[in-house]
Amino acid sequence: MREVAVSLSGAMVSLGKGVSFEDGCALAAEKLDDGSALAKMKVLVEAQGGDGRVCEDPETVLSIAPEKAFVKAKSGGRLARIDARAVGEGVKRLGGGRMTLGEPIDLSVGALMLVKTGADVSAGDALLEIRSSCQDKLKASLPFFEKAFFVEKTTLDSPRKGEEMKRSFVLGTIR
Repeated sequence: MREVAVSLSGAMVSLGKGVSFEDGCALAAEKLDDGSALAKMKVLVEAQGGDGRVCEDPETVLSIAPEKAFVKAKSGGRLARIDARAVGEGVKRLGGGRMTLGEPIDLSVGALMLVKTGADVSAGDALLEIRSSCQDKLKASLPFFEKAFFVEKTTLDSPRKGEEMKRSFVLGTIR
């Protein structure tokens, strides 16, 4: 997570300040390390009416939904892709987003990725943990989560895409 945050922040700093991507990443890492990024996040959360304590001790502010389920790999291979829109639609069905205007948002629900793209998986491996406040919403969300994962068959000498995918993800995002 740190690597993604530094890379995306570094890209934004690079564009905004006209410095190299590497210098932008160095500045982003410095702000994370010295605590000023977290302090700024707290200010932004509070400015939007949120509880700033979530930045310092999230467990005291946020609850975790009690119902739990897992999405498992249907076959073995390499996790090639995750459809973020399908995951988002699943979270929305859990109550983590609004289906209609004015509907409350349940901050205790969510989805936790257990495997990164590019990882080798076996049939039955857990790919995603889902948290829900009720069984009905959990059942309604499952089809969205299950269609979000694309596992490709691989051979032992199939090249890994991880490292080049990380850089292209960031650069592709800003082009």
